[in-house]
Amino acid sequence: KLASSGAGLSGSSIMMMHKFLAWAECSARLEATVSRIRRVRRGASSMLSKIPGIRCLPSSGGFHLAVELTEFELSPAEVAEVLREEAGVCAVAMAPDRRRCILRFSLTEDEQLLAHAFRAIAVSLRSLARDVKATG
Repeated sequence: KLASSGAGLSGSSIMMMHKFLAWAECSARLEATVSRIRRVRRGASSMLSKIPGIRCLPSSGGFHLAVELTEFELSPAEVAEVLREEAGVCAVAMAPDRRRCILRFSLTEDEQLLAHAFRAIAVSLRSLARDVKATG
């Protein structure tokens, strides 16, 4: 319609419109992904924070969840090893000493995968909390 009205569009204008529309579509997909990740992080935080000795740390962004387990009186590497062996998940130790045990879990868009992983993490951490309490 613009071409028939005499307004005409140059090739570079059409290209810029195409780029803008592509950017807007990518931006909407990214926003939807971020929204899903935040929803999953809130659910995982809610589930894990019910376990005695666990505190989920606030996160201002990123696709991860940080969890403090200092009350377990184990090093981050020891807790990460238990989770690897018992829950089949990888946790990154964020604090290298025993004064503060913080682990980071990376998140994904796959909500079913994350739900399964965080159920396994919760079971392992509840068991570990009972063991620590029994020996302490």
